[in-house]
Amino acid sequence: MNLLTRIASWFTNNEVLPEFTPRAQQALAISRKIAVHRQKVITENDDLLVAFCVLGSGSAYEALKQCGSNPADILTHFGISDGWQKQVAPAHFPYHDAVKIVLALAIRESKSMKSAYVGTDHILIAMFNPRTGSMSAYFKAQGIILNEIKSKLNEMKNKKKEPNQALEPTTTAVTSPAAQEPRQL
Repeated sequence: MNLLTRIASWFTNNEVLPEFTPRAQQALAISRKIAVHRQKVITENDDLLVAFCVLGSGSAYEALKQCGSNPADILTHFGISDGWQKQVAPAHFPYHDAVKIVLALAIRESKSMKSAYVGTDHILIAMFNPRTGSMSAYFKAQGIILNEIKSKLNEMKNKKKEPNQALEPTTTAVTSPAAQEPRQL
């Protein structure tokens, strides 16, 4: 089964892809709430970028900050205000095909980096691909450069004490409700 078919079935059947870290899965769930809050009928890549910012942690969030991006500015740019946390996304709230492409490219990126997981770092790198819609144009307009993001992600990975430790653990499940809540705006 090719990656896009597998991703599409994940969204259809609400399955969890085991390769995705808990934080990446949480970002995907939050992106749906963000889309509902923004009164959209489909979740798009900008909702996923906003989800990285409201999580307030993770390799994608940290790389964006280290490259000079202000998460608060990203939230303002995309019109995010208080209240998104109260949104409830329907069980089968759809994802745009561009999001599915980003996730397929993130899986490929993970494999090319010989990672045992797909984290927010791989998703962020995949968002730079011009085939994924308007995100590459947004990054270019904001002066966010792929090579700089990759460099920051590599620096973060190299700062880890254990050389093979993932940026985002794959086995640590978020269990407490308080731990599942992203930072408040």
